[in-house]
Amino acid sequence: NKRSTNLTFPGWSLEHLRNVRIPRLDEAAIRTLHDAYESVKDARLLPMGKQAEDPPRHTLDEAAAKVSGIEADVVHDWRARLAREPTVGGR
Repeated sequence: NKRSTNLTFPGWSLEHLRNVRIPRLDEAAIRTLHDAYESVKDARLLPMGKQAEDPPRHTLDEAAAKVSGIEADVVHDWRARLAREPTVGGR
C-alpha cells in the first residue's frame, strides 16, 4: 500500500494547451476579484474536504469563473469533485 516514489509528469498536447483559459485582467475583472476577496477576507475557510459547502470558496469561485469566462456551475463541480477525493478528505 505504498505510493510510488517516482513522479510522473503530465503530458500536454497542443490541443489541450489551446483550451487553457487565461483570463484578461482588465479593470472590471480586477474589480470583480477584489470585491469577492473583500467580501470574504475575514471568513474562516473550511478544510479542503468540506470545500463543497464552503460559502467563502463559493464566492471566490463565482468571481474566478466570471473573469475566466467559465460557467460558475463548472467551477463549483470541480470544487465538489476535489472535496470528494480521498486524499483531500483525509480518507
